[in-house]
Amino acid sequence: MKTTMKTKSARKVTRRRRDVTEWIKAIIRKKGQTYVSLAVEIGITPQAVSEIVNGRTKGKTARYALAKALGLEVRDLWPAEAARRPRAAGARKAAAKAGKRAARGRKR
Repeated sequence: MKTTMKTKSARKVTRRRRDVTEWIKAIIRKKGQTYVSLAVEIGITPQAVSEIVNGRTKGKTARYALAKALGLEVRDLWPAEAARRPRAAGARKAAAKAGKRAARGRKR
């Protein structure tokens, strides 16, 4: 059997994700909530709540609903995701502008 060694950067990502997960779990406990109570409030299964908290599911709608149920913003729970979002939005705008320019050129 072949074992693979994690690179230093992969270990950092795993550690970071684990830290965020533990922090979110602490917030849930502090608010007096459980996965089951959050699931009922949001309208999803407790397993889905677990997947969101543990970073296995990155659905924006589900993350928004979880943050709202806890009385927080998405960027409060997942600051790294919030930091990445503006670049993606800027890239989409640039692509849309380029597409519009190309479309105008074809119509002429």
